[in-house]
Order: sequence, then structure tokens, then C-alpha cells
Amino acid sequence: MKRENELTIDLELTVKSPVHIGTGDTQVGNEYRIDGADAEAIDIPRYLDDNPGKAEDVISVMKDEMSMAGLPDVEESYARYPLRAWVDSESIRGSPVQVAIKDGTNTPYIPGSSLKGWLRTALAYRVLDEKTKGSFLKKAIADVDEDEDITALFRSESGDLKSDLLRCVTIRDAHPVSDPTLALCEIDTRRYKSAERDDESQETGDPSWMGFSPTYAEFLLPTESLDTATQATFTTEIQVDIGLLQRLLGSRAEPDVTVFGDELTKDRIQATIIDALQRFQQGVISEERSILFGWPDSENTVMDNFYEERLKRFISDPSEKDILFRVGANTGQYSKTVMEVLPARTKILTNVDDTLSHKNETDCGGELSIEDDETDTLSCEECGEVVEPTFRQVDQFPKTRRGVQRLEADPSEDTDDSTEWQYYPLGWIEASLRGPL
Repeated sequence: MKRENELTIDLELTVKSPVHIGTGDTQVGNEYRIDGADAEAIDIPRYLDDNPGKAEDVISVMKDEMSMAGLPDVEESYARYPLRAWVDSESIRGSPVQVAIKDGTNTPYIPGSSLKGWLRTALAYRVLDEKTKGSFLKKAIADVDEDEDITALFRSESGDLKSDLLRCVTIRDAHPVSDPTLALCEIDTRRYKSAERDDESQETGDPSWMGFSPTYAEFLLPTESLDTATQATFTTEIQVDIGLLQRLLGSRAEPDVTVFGDELTKDRIQATIIDALQRFQQGVISEERSILFGWPDSENTVMDNFYEERLKRFISDPSEKDILFRVGANTGQYSKTVMEVLPARTKILTNVDDTLSHKNETDCGGELSIEDDETDTLSCEECGEVVEPTFRQVDQFPKTRRGVQRLEADPSEDTDDSTEWQYYPLGWIEASLRGPL
């Protein structure tokens, strides 16, 4: 039953890139039976209950890092749930696999807490973006007090959890409309490394990437990656208790916080939520595209097309903009970065070395130093010339990137070398929003 002073926004969610939301549990790759492009998670306890004499065989298989297909009596009836295989049995055997969250029927779902976490970060980003007039990704936040982080946007001065404005928001777990498709995938993790500066030319060379050992996980797959017309679609709703929001704001010494907009009406709150989501996703996608142009060392058609298409939408008809959430693996870094904005003093110190490396003296030859503790500028001790730090060394978004890789055939080629690795960005879900209702 919907209350009069409650905003309800129905969400229909479509998986647009591989999504992994884990439970913290892992299985060994041997616990999956892989047959070409298909796989099954085997219910080993039930198998042993029915075949107690096979315990030594199971131990031998696990110890020798063989495939569970090596057990002769493991029939289809022992499969807990089916998956696609974006890996082969040789690459995954013996490796830990991060398990996707599922309900009691082994059906994957999207926790409301994951969606709410992205919304919280987007709302914070919107406020910061307003304060800095769109320059959030280009310079540090100038008006955040020392030792204060963005948590103050949502809570009272005491930091009490009961004062958190997001108490007024409820997002229920999103359950699938039809059977979603899981896949065993390999996660490729790389960290962006800025190129060393050439002191003679003062030009920055090509960036490089540092790779890590691959990891494995169960992922929800996007429709675009499957040979099927079935949409990986989920439904849920956002509820905003406006009465509670008003009470939370009213208890503050300065109740003019505009996290949910200047007017607390259903229409305006919904508009603020949509605006926050669109601003944040645009910032993230722009940053992704600027970082990923050289990652890894091959043509990343899938990843490049995914972001390119969405950037084009942002500069075209505003009414046709996507509304996106990014959840699961590879997304917590954004929340951490936005929610823990660097204090002003730290930002100054962080950028002094970078600024001095580009201009270590002014026209008069004097040395640059911090003007004072309350500003974000440097000044010359001799002539007083002021230089603003570049803020190039402040990583508003971290430089570690993860993608799912898949070896795909090129239909235009008919040779043994007609396959190449394609990389998919992680965690993007498109939302269709309706409301107020």
C-alpha cells in the first residue's frame, strides 16, 4: 500500500554488460562441469549422499585439479544451476571462483543495497558537481573543510546513522522477469600507469598498463552477448518517504541541504534522482573512455563501442539519455572516491610537487611555495606571482580497471587465427524509470 507522502518509482532493469554481485563465497573451478560453451555447477554434497563410495574419487579429482566431468556418475540431475562457459576447463581448473548471489531457488538477483549504494554516490556527486560548476573531474573540491568528507552531506554534525538522509530511501531487491543467464568468466585486472615525463621535451609519453593474475567469477550476462532475444530484465522500485526526509532535514541546524533538490515535491525529487544518476554516469563514462583508450594491447571493439555509443547519446537529444546504474565488481572504487573527498589541505600538498615539476620557478627566478594554508594556490617568494596547482595528480577516480575477457570468432575470417580477445566493461545496468505513481 502506497502512502500519500511517498514517492514510488518503478524500475525495469536490463543488464548491459557482465555483472558480478558476490556473496563472499567461492567454489573451486573443479566443481563445475564444462562442455564447450555450456557449464553446470555440480551439487557435490548430494552426489556424495547418493554415492558414498565415490568419496575417494571426488577427493582425487579435486586434488589432481581435473574436471568434475571425470566422475562417471555425475549426471545432469546433479546440476544445481546451468551457466555459459566463457572459459575452458583447462584455464579454470583448480582456481577459486567467486559465486554470484542467488535466492533459495539458485536464481540470481540484484540486491537493492547495491542499487542504493550507486544512487547514494550519484546524489553526492551531483552536489559536488554543482559546487564546482562541472569541474569535478578536472580539479579538487575547493570548499570542503579540512578533515571533512562528503558523509556530512547525508548526516548531521554528530554523524549519527539515525540522521542519515538515505534512511528515507528504500530500494527492494530486483528479481528477474525471465530466467537470467549466468556465465563463468575470467576477470582481467589492470592498473593504469602514467608514462614517465621526458625532461627534455616536457611531453608525456604513452601510458602503460600493469596486469595482474586472472581471477574467475560467475557473471550475469547482457543480452547483446548472447545468441538469444531474451532480455536479462529485472524489476524493482525506489521508494522515498518524503515525510521522513522532511523530519530528518528539520532536525539539522542548517536544514538547507539540497541532496534531493530545492523542492521536496514528488516531481522535483524524482527529477533530482534522474539528474544525479545521469550526471554521475556521464562523469564515470567520460573518465573510463579517457583511461581505456590503450587497454589492454588489442582492439577492444566491444568495450569501446559500449562507451562510445553512450557518449554520443549524452551530446544528442537529452530526452533519450540512458539512465544507468553500475553495480557489483569494479564499482565500489567510485563510491569510496566520491564519498571520501580529499581535505583541502591534503589537496594542496598533493599537488605542490606536481605543479613544481612543471614550473619550478617564475619569470623572476624565485621559488614557488604554498601561499597559505587556506588557499589552493602557490606563490613566488620573490615577486608574489601566483600559480594555481594543476591537480593532475589527484585521482578522483582510481586507475585500476577490470574487464571480462572472451575469445570470440571473427565471422568475416575463415582461418585458424580468426579469433581475438574481446573485453567487456563490468557492472552496467540500464534502468527504465516511471513515476510518481
